[in-house]
Parts: sequence; C-alpha cells; structure tokens
Amino acid sequence: MQEQVTGIVIQSLPHSDKSSVSRVFVRGYGLQAFIVRRGGTKKPGGPLFQPLSEISFTTTLQEGKSVLSLSSPALVNPHHHIPVDPVKSSIAIFIAEVLHRTLEEDYVNDELYDFLSQALLLLDAEERVRNFPVWFLLSLSRIYGFDPYSDSPHSVSLLFQNEQSPEWIELMSGAGYMELRELNWPVAFRRALLGDLCRYLLSHLGIQREIKSLPVLMELLSG
Repeated sequence: MQEQVTGIVIQSLPHSDKSSVSRVFVRGYGLQAFIVRRGGTKKPGGPLFQPLSEISFTTTLQEGKSVLSLSSPALVNPHHHIPVDPVKSSIAIFIAEVLHRTLEEDYVNDELYDFLSQALLLLDAEERVRNFPVWFLLSLSRIYGFDPYSDSPHSVSLLFQNEQSPEWIELMSGAGYMELRELNWPVAFRRALLGDLCRYLLSHLGIQREIKSLPVLMELLSG
C-alpha cells in the first residue's frame, strides 16, 4: 500500500545515465534506499535529493527489497542559507558524512529524525554557528544512547586527547545550543574538542573509518 512519508536525504549516488540511488532516513521506517530519476540535472538525484534536504514523497515500503521506488517528491522545510553560506555548507557536509557513517539500514529512531529536522532548521537560521558541530555531536551521541558526561572516566580519558575536553563536556551537559553558542573558545581548543567528540562517537559505534570532511571543517572554523 502506498504511503505519504517524510525523510531526510543522507546521500545520493549515480546509478545510471538517467537515475540515482538516494539513501533517505524516513520517519517511522529508518534508512531506506530509493531509485530516483534525474530529470535532466547532472546532480545525483536532482535538486530535491541533495544531502540533508527534507522531503515528502509517496512510496510503497516493502520488507526485503533493497531499493524502492518513490513518486511526487517535494521539499519540506527548505533551507535558504545552508546552500550559499560556505561555513554552513561545510557543517552540513560534515553532518551528512557523520550520518552516512553511523546510520545503519532500517535503523528506526523518530527522536533522531525530529532532532535532525529541527537542528538543520536551526543551522539554516542561526548566525553564530562556530560551536554548532560540537553541540550536534554531543546531542547525536546522547540520542544514540551514550553520553561522554555519564561515561566512565577511564573510557573518556582513552578517547579524549585534550585534557580540558571532559571538564567542558561536564559543564555543557544538558545545555541547549543557545547556551553553547555564547561560549568563546580558543580556536585550538574548539578543534581539539570537535576531534575528541568525533573519536568518541565513532569508537562507541565500532566504526574505524575517519570523517574525511572534518579537517576541512576545522580549517574553516579557524577563520
């Protein structure tokens, strides 16, 4: 039976000359793969299926089918500033790669979906975003079920290379972004904290591969 659903695009890759495969985190159904007609554009999936776009569409979700079809895609909560702001674009590329690395097929978590939807709107609207990646990684870790604040000191000491990171994480525990955005960290510390949080997240999920967009993001946040 066909359903109208919403989803956040995680990745789009070319499939043929006229189509792409888009991995979409669908609310209520988790990460799913869809075949998408390009419609004349050279971008994989077309403009609606760029990473972190939130879309609504009609589909028939079938168990055991690796690639699904969809129809009537439309943007939901369009982002106006992320595509044109270099820093916000880099943060979005970083977020998309983190999600690509950490989300598993058919993983369903509506709390995560709602968080992502609101976090992306916040990134799009907010002017001060230099601390956004730190807040995002802390929040994502908690939604996945682990928290450096409540983790064992031994575990934290092994994964966090900056000795000040655990102290700041304790101070940030439970804080919203509006509180974190006011923190004026030195550039070197922000970069170290971001690297520590990436290591913490990937280690707890058993992921060995690094986030390739992290060095570029760190460089941009140094400006």
